[in-house]
Amino acid sequence: MIRTTVAGVVFWGVCAALGLTSLAGDAADRADPIKLLLSEDTKVRAEGQRRILMQTKTTVSQLAAIIDDPENHVHNSGAVQDAMRTLGALHATEGIDILIAYIGFPLVHHPKAPEYPQSVDGGTFGKPIEQLFPAVGALIEIGDPCVPRVIKKLGETKSVLEERACIAVLRRLSARPSVREQLLKAIKRAPPERRENLSKALAGLDETGQ
Repeated sequence: MIRTTVAGVVFWGVCAALGLTSLAGDAADRADPIKLLLSEDTKVRAEGQRRILMQTKTTVSQLAAIIDDPENHVHNSGAVQDAMRTLGALHATEGIDILIAYIGFPLVHHPKAPEYPQSVDGGTFGKPIEQLFPAVGALIEIGDPCVPRVIKKLGETKSVLEERACIAVLRRLSARPSVREQLLKAIKRAPPERRENLSKALAGLDETGQ
């Protein structure tokens, strides 16, 4: 193993010295980004970090595509739920918008597939809110960054189920003083017809004693 490592170092050094960048570049392209992070070379480590971040962004985009596909809502509800939970586990702030767009899933129909019958496996009675609405649990995992957009959704939605889901997120994050502050500001700015949901959320925080 040591001999191989030394040989590898010599190889890279010779390639750099002779300007054989294409050969070295091909090997670098195939390198595991985690291994690049173990390099003593700061530029190589930076490249490893860049690749990991790119992989993460690609993964988040792919998960968002699963969630956004009406066919999946109809025929593969489990995949949508797991994609939502994965975004939460990754603390993926880039996934906030797609989670909020379908915060009422699976009880609220996808707008492009309104005709399909919807149900929740095992019924809804007695289930925790995070199980009824998997996006709720994911947004709670993501935490503070989602609060402004959850409040915005709450002020706009006409769905009782989406309202319930949004309020659940805010209540679970209500230990942060900023949640109450942002709600109060939103209530003041909102037109009268949009204040009811926001006021309900504020009352919900009061019920938790926050």
